Amino acid sequence: MTFTGLNIFRKAAAGIRSEARVPLMVEWMGPERIANDRHADAFWGREFKPNATYFSISLAGLHLKDARLFGTQYLPLCLCLAEFQRGGKPQAVPFSIGPDTIMQKMAAARSGEDGADTGHAPTPGWVELHDLTIVRPTPVTLENVQVYVGLYAVPGSDIARTLLNVMGDLGQAFGVATAPIIGIAEKVYDGFGKLLGLDGVRSVTEALHGRILQRSGYFLVSNAPENHPGKDAMWVNGGRLRNGPDRDSTLVTDFDYCLMSVEIRDSVVDDASIAPDMFGVQWAAVVSAYGEAVPEAPKAAFRRLLMSIYGSPDLTVRDRDLLVAGYTAEFTRIDNVLGPASGGAQLGTRGQSETLVSGLGEFTPVYDRLTSTEVIQPSDLERGEIEARSTQVMSGRRGWEEAVRLKGMLEEFSDGAISEAAIKALI
Repeated sequence: MTFTGLNIFRKAAAGIRSEARVPLMVEWMGPERIANDRHADAFWGREFKPNATYFSISLAGLHLKDARLFGTQYLPLCLCLAEFQRGGKPQAVPFSIGPDTIMQKMAAARSGEDGADTGHAPTPGWVELHDLTIVRPTPVTLENVQVYVGLYAVPGSDIARTLLNVMGDLGQAFGVATAPIIGIAEKVYDGFGKLLGLDGVRSVTEALHGRILQRSGYFLVSNAPENHPGKDAMWVNGGRLRNGPDRDSTLVTDFDYCLMSVEIRDSVVDDASIAPDMFGVQWAAVVSAYGEAVPEAPKAAFRRLLMSIYGSPDLTVRDRDLLVAGYTAEFTRIDNVLGPASGGAQLGTRGQSETLVSGLGEFTPVYDRLTSTEVIQPSDLERGEIEARSTQVMSGRRGWEEAVRLKGMLEEFSDGAISEAAIKALI
């Protein structure tokens, strides 16, 4: 899989190299070379499964061998470009870090801040990034993901610093947002390409991985020679590159490198950093609909929410099922408080002949949960929050929490069965 934008950028990046390059050390660090990691559950070495797992890509850190050079004569720029399929369409994430961010991180490391080791003084050139997100959790498709990583040295000046920082801010904005379509990314690629074409810009290290979704782990891109004598002894220990598997192993400091993590997860439903923002706006519209004079307004708003979940390219099929069931439980809960007073949709035990909950009756464990006393008879505190339309109620967080509770109940059903049944019940 190759998109036009990344090809254009690669040609521009290649144009800044005038000398022949010896093969550089680019290493994949699997679970057999990872120790003491705070994200150990993401590095099991399992294969990515299309439509069943998520991938995410983060920048764990950078190392600049001669940090003083980058603080005086040159400005550092780190670029990470990822391209993949999302919802059947080509997507791209251009990500960059400008010199101010890099230099500030190095200063924090030297002063012992920002997660610096207590057992070792950080090297002057280490840049601790704490898993800076490049691509947020995204469902794996049949296509793979290609990633370009580059570290560059740009001649220093106020104009160059300003430009690099702007590009860095722009790249990070893309990294945390939904991946842009390839046409937008090409514009950013073009900007990067022109920047790298300036006189005096040099490549510190760079690499392209065409199929990075083989298994989860760390991806090391360096300017050390491919036959570096110590590479077999290197481990990613505590999120940093070290010369051995022990916590007190020395940090690798004799060359420049970027360390990137490629993580796998089975679900995002219980990820507090994602829930419930993904569908917060649609859920708030459901709650607000109870203030309208049209009796069917809440049900119509909830139908729109479920359709958004059902068609979301950011969810696996199993997570769609979980969120459909979770939001249905929360809808039942608030409808049993607000519905009778506003003339809204009547769900659950309220007697409609064609209700969403009854449409899920074939899924016995889920149906039992949706019609349980805890769901259809909220506590006095929950009732008060619902009537007051509290922030908790408007965000829909309980819908996500309910989805977590339902996880074990869905294992016996085929992927997509609950989503499809819910949609049919609402049509």
